[in-house]
Amino acid sequence: VLLFVARRLATERLALVMTARTERDAAVGWEGVHHLPIPALGEQACRELLRRRDLDPAAPAVDRLLRLSSGNPLVLLEYADRLARARALGRKQPDQEWEIPGPRVERAWWGPMTRLSPAAHEALLYVALSRCSTAALVDRALRAAGLPADALAPAEEAGLVRSGPEGYALRHPVLRPLVLGHSSAAQRLRTYRVLADVSSGELRTWYRAAATAAPDEAVAAALATEAARTRQRGELDSSARAWHRAAELSPEPADRSARLFNAAQDAFLGGATGDAAHWAEQALRWSDTPELTADIELLRGQARSWLGDPAAAHRLLVSAAAAVEPADPARACTLYAAAAMPAAMAGRIDAAAECAARCGGLADALDPGVERRLAAAMEGNMAALTGDVERSRDLLRRAGAELPGAGGVE
Repeated sequence: VLLFVARRLATERLALVMTARTERDAAVGWEGVHHLPIPALGEQACRELLRRRDLDPAAPAVDRLLRLSSGNPLVLLEYADRLARARALGRKQPDQEWEIPGPRVERAWWGPMTRLSPAAHEALLYVALSRCSTAALVDRALRAAGLPADALAPAEEAGLVRSGPEGYALRHPVLRPLVLGHSSAAQRLRTYRVLADVSSGELRTWYRAAATAAPDEAVAAALATEAARTRQRGELDSSARAWHRAAELSPEPADRSARLFNAAQDAFLGGATGDAAHWAEQALRWSDTPELTADIELLRGQARSWLGDPAAAHRLLVSAAAAVEPADPARACTLYAAAAMPAAMAGRIDAAAECAARCGGLADALDPGVERRLAAAMEGNMAALTGDVERSRDLLRRAGAELPGAGGVE
């Protein structure tokens, strides 16, 4: 009706402006009506929109927000608002809340889903939970679950699922948390079990881990093995998540602590500093050896520095060094060295110099090795900050000359 009217307004003093979702109205003809297709926003446009909302477009969290939005401004602004509110309340990990769609996003996408049959809903859950949505794998899973071969057809017709040469995919990333949010825990566990039954190798390990609701060392150990392999491939985000899930499934506290530490290490090296700090704190609760505790504290202090809290990082590192010093002077030496820089960043040059001196004192009592070079380097840096340039130059030259293969360093 609106198009009929629009074609007859050329001579009238009246304008008509309307919008439509193209995937829903693909059969509607726009001939004779001026229309403008609106594509998804590009990356630069998304960052500019966020900048106007007073969010730093270069912040690490923004990259994940852009991936979630896929250029949809409604989704982008909804999650930007949630991020801003979480930060205003001082929450440490606002990223986790982005997985829950807000009311505007839910209203925009939930309508077509309510019209699906129960079988189509269940089939949609298999696409949402599948880590590898190839047509062959999803079809096998649907058959194993007793669903008809065309169970996904209504979701495709509603524009919720795309099918192509690579398999099935949800129309938009935000649909995944929406689908999961409207399914029960029992449904999700059953779906993961079916996916595990029809999969093999690494995929099967992941699905088994997702389908396990209680600690299980056999599943945890298998997932830890996959995490180590993923780490070797340099896929640090995936390996961090695998280590973390393995820790959640570990019955023994010592295994849980070690796997959480591995998760925090890979998260830190992969740029997820907030996760690294949080998981290191969790690992400390289960650590039962001073050596592992010291290593965790070292990582936690480094993460706190990167998160912009060098004073807290300095306190953590000094406390950890003092605790481990009687049992392991080499680890204490490393911790004191690591504590010097956060102190300097916080403007406490005297505390930084004291940490460097304590590092040097411990290094002198150890056999020549990396601790001696580390101590010389840190004492040299601190001497420069306190104005003792000649001593700084001598210490840094000594540290450089002791590097393996060094023929003299200026």
